[in-house]
Amino acid sequence: ALRLKTNPNTIQKVYYQLEVEGYIYSKPGSGYFVKMSKTIPEKEREKMFTTLTSEYLTKATELGYSINSIISEIDKRRNVEIETKGESDAED
Repeated sequence: ALRLKTNPNTIQKVYYQLEVEGYIYSKPGSGYFVKMSKTIPEKEREKMFTTLTSEYLTKATELGYSINSIISEIDKRRNVEIETKGESDAED
């Protein structure tokens, strides 16, 4: 709080909210720690995907690419993934 020149109560509220949302946990006498969860809640995951997709489409169209060009590129990458997966399955 001192370094950020922020009210300590504000910092405490942020820690509380992060703990309620499941991002951190507290150990009395030790402090707060980030939860090393391997899964992101589905709602948050969907929000991140939507944001990322929107940013990608915006940047690609700003570069002059059409939606059809974008779909074509995605199809190419999907086919590469399918081929790569097929090869790794054959090795197993």
